[in-house]
Amino acid sequence: MNKTMVRDVVQNNLFRAFKFVKEEDLDYGGTISKYILNKLGRMGATGNKEFWAKHKSAVRKAIDSKRSTTAMGIKKEVLGEYKRCSV
Repeated sequence: MNKTMVRDVVQNNLFRAFKFVKEEDLDYGGTISKYILNKLGRMGATGNKEFWAKHKSAVRKAIDSKRSTTAMGIKKEVLGEYKRCSV
């Protein structure tokens, strides 16, 4: 499994299941780590822990990227509405 698969699960599935992401959810054994590991398939307890240690930063980057994209979309919509109303 690679970082692309992790990023795809985060961007395509995670935000449908979780509206808010807390720091403790990203730790191994947290709700988000369990969700992502379940989506990617079981590797056994040791394999899951090693996988999460290796790919947790990729998950965090994918979450941050999705947040930025969402925030930018909202910002564009609000600014567009503001410009339409002020003209």
